Amino acid sequence: MNLRFLSLASGSSGNCYYLGNDEYGILIDAGIGIRTIKKHLKEHNIPFENIVGLCITHDHADHIKAVGHLGEKHGIPVYTTPEIHEGMKHSYCMTERLSPERTRFIRKEETFSVGDFTITCFEVPHDGTDNVGYRITAGDKTFSFLTDIGHITPTASRFIQQADYLILDAAHAGALCQTAEIDGDCRGNDHNKSGISHVVENPALFRFGEPLGGIFCLFHMKYSFVFYSWR
Repeated sequence: MNLRFLSLASGSSGNCYYLGNDEYGILIDAGIGIRTIKKHLKEHNIPFENIVGLCITHDHADHIKAVGHLGEKHGIPVYTTPEIHEGMKHSYCMTERLSPERTRFIRKEETFSVGDFTITCFEVPHDGTDNVGYRITAGDKTFSFLTDIGHITPTASRFIQQADYLILDAAHAGALCQTAEIDGDCRGNDHNKSGISHVVENPALFRFGEPLGGIFCLFHMKYSFVFYSWR
């Protein structure tokens, strides 16, 4: 199975990630405008119509801006917990409200499927109304997405250990690198104006030592998007 991962946007101004195969894909968060989503997908020859699902990690503004539009106007199923949906109802930043009818409610550590993607959400530490990460398996590859995570909990560690490919959206990258004992270059600089305490200077792939042996991508930085593909 051919898989492609694209960071459409990462940082306090908006977060949105794509994971797909040759036929369709899903988005993780939609904190940027719909036109920007379409633009970045088109730049990588991914038809917008190929999006078959949207998974939400939490209800902060930079993760949910286009959620209502994608669900209501384009009929894309939105997967989220009841608590996150309730938080989105009270958010000022969503361009359109998301009705329960367009929502597929999920529970932590319960598994569901979107096409060939097998997905499990799990608790991550953050300060949204509710906060989840996602383990997504497609074929023989497993991805773990953890957003805005500042430290590693036992639950987060368990899902990190299961990943072949780990995507961390880290609002506190320096502390996280120390906690996770990541084998890589995590140089950062203080930057508190947008609530980010550390900004990674160089976007790069980091390789874990044993026992993971997988690939680690660190986001929530000043760079707009990163693109990787696997065969």
